[in-house]
Amino acid sequence: MLVALMAAPTLARASTATLERLVDDNAQEESDARSVGEMTPDELRLLINQAVSDELAPLRHQWRQREEQLRWTDWLGALGWIVGLSSAAYMLAKRNAAVAAAIQREEEAESDEELIEVEERTVRPWSQLGESEQLALREAYGRWMDDNPGSTGCDPMRKEQQFAQWLADRGIVWRPGA
Repeated sequence: MLVALMAAPTLARASTATLERLVDDNAQEESDARSVGEMTPDELRLLINQAVSDELAPLRHQWRQREEQLRWTDWLGALGWIVGLSSAAYMLAKRNAAVAAAIQREEEAESDEELIEVEERTVRPWSQLGESEQLALREAYGRWMDDNPGSTGCDPMRKEQQFAQWLADRGIVWRPGA
């Protein structure tokens, strides 16, 4: 009984039930043990340490189990983050691919419309245009040249080629010198 009372300061966090159980265990072993007065301080310290370690062993075991659970929880939490971020990145990439495909389809549809418009245009030779039409086209080209200075430089051949291209864009065939 004295052993349990001496162990009490060491087991400051132990419950009253735990201390009562220690006293009962000690009382049952009293017939086998020597009296406390006959024990040396080293034997008494050893007996107290044994009682404390007997009480702490299950607590240490519970603590190790809890640490192991926390380790698994940490790993599972990290794995959850990795899976979550990977899923979000995959969804974002899939969405971006869908948007890019929609934009490409839209551009293809616009280019198809332009091709249809080009195919429907009638091509007329320059010589079949009246003088008023030729004059209007030359003036329109002059305004275009004013809006785009430096596009041809001073080369007259380049200017003729650019004028021919400008007319071709409008469905008119012109040959230099015509």
